[in-house]
Amino acid sequence: MHVAGRWSLSGTGERFSTGTYTIKQVEQTVIGTNSHGTQFHGTMTVPGTVEGNWRGPNGRTGWITLLFTRDGKAVSGEYGYGDHDTALGRIVGHRIGQ
Repeated sequence: MHVAGRWSLSGTGERFSTGTYTIKQVEQTVIGTNSHGTQFHGTMTVPGTVEGNWRGPNGRTGWITLLFTRDGKAVSGEYGYGDHDTALGRIVGHRIGQ
C-alpha cells in the first residue's frame, strides 16, 4: 500500500500538531512532516498499518500507530509517550487532493 502525499491530520488529545502533513514513503518506511516541525517516522508492518515514533517541535518524543483505509483516502490512529499502553489521544485524517 502506498500512502505518500499530502494529508490533513487532527489529534483529539494533547500535544498533537493538527494540520497538513507531507507523507513520503520508500518501500515500507513512512515519514511525515508538517510546517510546525512535527515529524513521525515508521514502518508499514502490514498493508495499511504504520508503527513508529514522533518528534514534536519542542523536542518531545513518543510512539505513533496509524491505520490507513484500504482505498488510501483516510487514516486513524493513536499516539503517546513511552509505554505503548498509554495513549495521549487519537488521530483522524484524510488525504488532500485525491
